[in-house]
Amino acid sequence: MPAKGQKQSRLCRVCGETEPTKFQARLATLCGKCRQARYKKSIERCTIKTRALEKAEAMAHYGPSGQVCCSWAGCQISDIDMLVLDHIADDGAAQRRALGGGSRGKGHELYRHLKRDGYPAGYQTLCCNHNHKKELLRSRSHRKVTY
Repeated sequence: MPAKGQKQSRLCRVCGETEPTKFQARLATLCGKCRQARYKKSIERCTIKTRALEKAEAMAHYGPSGQVCCSWAGCQISDIDMLVLDHIADDGAAQRRALGGGSRGKGHELYRHLKRDGYPAGYQTLCCNHNHKKELLRSRSHRKVTY
């Protein structure tokens, strides 16, 4: 038993650290460094799962008949990694500016924003190829191009 006022020496169960000042809680079995590393890994795992779930929910909501697949007529792509959300009215840039620019209005931030707003109308799921094709058709319609 240490003298009054002295910290009891402990042993970190991960790295073997014994310095009493490195332990944050009175009964901790992990030093501060190992505890922080474990917490960070846990948060990363949770974040990856949460973002994947948010994307799946948004894709299912905006997909045809509530399914995770491309909305383009005749397209059978249902791989969630190949699907993106498309602004039907082609106003994505304006929406990103309205949301404050930067990463807002893109990826998981967009999915979270849409969920918070109750999944408003104006979006559809498209596979990457058909999203690109839609953009080509839109840009060609604005200028006279003959091939």
